[in-house]
Amino acid sequence: MLKEMTASCPGRICLAGEDLDWTTGPSILAAIGLRAEAAVCRREKPRHLGLSTGAPYSRRKLVAIDALDHNDPTEAFSHIRAAAAVFRRTTGLRLDGLNVAVRSTVPPGAGLSSSAAVVVSVVAALNEVFCRPLDNHQVIEAAFATEMEQLGTGAGQMDFYGCALGGVQYLDCTADPPAVIEQLAMPANSELIIVDTLTKRRTKDVIATKRLRWAAHEPDMLTYVDETTALVAEMRHLLAGSRPAPYRLGELFTACQSLLRDRLHVSTDLIDETVQRSLSRGAYGAKLTGTGAGGCVIVLADPDGADGIVIALRDLPVAIHRTLIDDDGLVVSSAEGCDAARQARGTRR
Repeated sequence: MLKEMTASCPGRICLAGEDLDWTTGPSILAAIGLRAEAAVCRREKPRHLGLSTGAPYSRRKLVAIDALDHNDPTEAFSHIRAAAAVFRRTTGLRLDGLNVAVRSTVPPGAGLSSSAAVVVSVVAALNEVFCRPLDNHQVIEAAFATEMEQLGTGAGQMDFYGCALGGVQYLDCTADPPAVIEQLAMPANSELIIVDTLTKRRTKDVIATKRLRWAAHEPDMLTYVDETTALVAEMRHLLAGSRPAPYRLGELFTACQSLLRDRLHVSTDLIDETVQRSLSRGAYGAKLTGTGAGGCVIVLADPDGADGIVIALRDLPVAIHRTLIDDDGLVVSSAEGCDAARQARGTRR
């Protein structure tokens, strides 16, 4: 029996540059210590692929291999199924008799790239089963194609590279793959608090509205892009330095939030209240992360003052995560037994 192969990938936050990956290119991402994991083993009957999910969905389904492309974007398995379909199409390999099980601690629909973490993990785990027919870049690109082409979510490159690379990264997405990838570092003596407003929205619809505004050259959208691009450049310079000042990074966070609220129009009353309370309790800065119109706020704080900020937010309808930057990015199980994995490959399509 084929040895179980696993791959896990962290979620990510956007420090600056929401939606710039599909407009002008630059953004700064940080991987976080909340992860999705995919495990693949050979347990199902031939010509079928088993799919299973952990919380919050906790479901199981058996799909005929030839029906993988017939995907319903609204079902719980949509991203797993789509990732398997893209991997199959990219490599020409059959996935007969495999089971793909996914679990995740990244809250779904919260602006933390939970779907990107899942898709990268699924593609990477399947890739490991078949002894890595794709290199790391191709794994990330297959994950990106899953959302852009197979599911049509409108997601940009930054989610997939930000999750898979780990750490803090500057990405220039004016090209595919990104024209520039630069590793940065967070300031010492700082802590990130992630505040989930628990406000769900359909990410695909929010992104579609933004794309229409960009195509129409709407003045607020153009101002957002121009001014946020400048803030990303300043943040990149700051975090590339030997001793970045946390207070200045916080000021840049808050400046980004003002543009997200006043120009991109994707803040909410609860996000605004979370930001204001955090700042009033001494946070260096705070902003929403991701698509907006709900989702999460990231708060940059002095570690000595973080407890006070958390206390100030406790009576709001939010969930609070105190987590570290994840420097590992995509992690896959050992490729031991590659010869056996090769023998276990299905026939070419």
